Amino acid sequence: MTLLFPVGVLDLGALDVHGTLEVAAAAGPLGYGRFWITEHHDDGAPHANPSLMAAMVANVTSTLRVGPSGVLLRYYTPLAVAHTATLLEALFPGRVDFGIASARAPSPQAAALGGELPDDDAALHERMLTFLGILRRETQWVPLPAYEAAPPVWISGNSDAKARLAATSGAGLASSSFHTSVPMSPDTFALYRDTFVPRPELPTPVTALAVSVLCAETDAEARAYHDVYQRLFGYEQTVIGTASQCAQELVALQHATGADELLIAPRQDSAGAAIRGLRMVMEALGRGA
Repeated sequence: MTLLFPVGVLDLGALDVHGTLEVAAAAGPLGYGRFWITEHHDDGAPHANPSLMAAMVANVTSTLRVGPSGVLLRYYTPLAVAHTATLLEALFPGRVDFGIASARAPSPQAAALGGELPDDDAALHERMLTFLGILRRETQWVPLPAYEAAPPVWISGNSDAKARLAATSGAGLASSSFHTSVPMSPDTFALYRDTFVPRPELPTPVTALAVSVLCAETDAEARAYHDVYQRLFGYEQTVIGTASQCAQELVALQHATGADELLIAPRQDSAGAAIRGLRMVMEALGRGA
């Protein structure tokens, strides 16, 4: 199977832990190259520790690149997050991509997490730089365990500010087509590439775009799924339809944005349905949509 661009899977926490692992185990043989896990603290979220879930996914797979798509750094100390990133890389060398995000947890959960930064982009920016400095051993006074390497870091966000931070930090840039508060613009990826500073662990700029997808046997079935999840989650920017329809939209979206990789976020409510949807999308993409 020949793909026009790499394709991975983004877990949005729609399934329980065992369902997530079932989907992850199927993703590699289907041809997906990455399995990323988001961090959510909403009521009823099946898991809220994406780094631990990434280790579990890596343990049940052999080829997938894994990692948290976006640890919510505003709630954790940079040193603790750096420890987690280097431990993951030591356990699964060469398979980890570690994402950092700036999103917020809901208010009650945020208060329980503690340590939240003030509502100040500059403070969060500084915390991200501190994390990177510790992880890369550029902050000499902060000790890290004697692991040999740190994983590549990705920064999640749709804004030009996040693109500049990722570029000047030598990090990957992961954006989303379904977080409509800051719409994704192709110019953001262009800005990132134009200002990218190479790092040994990431010598060239790399971008990924997450896309919410509901693929089913028929268009009517896919729209039935969509109606349910629209009520539950409110995501409007969802690629829906049959395999060929979804694949055509995904190819057009990749072409329009210039993303190096697409991350498919399946929205089905069971592991079996999610795997079927991922299989149909991959087969259609392999046929050239």
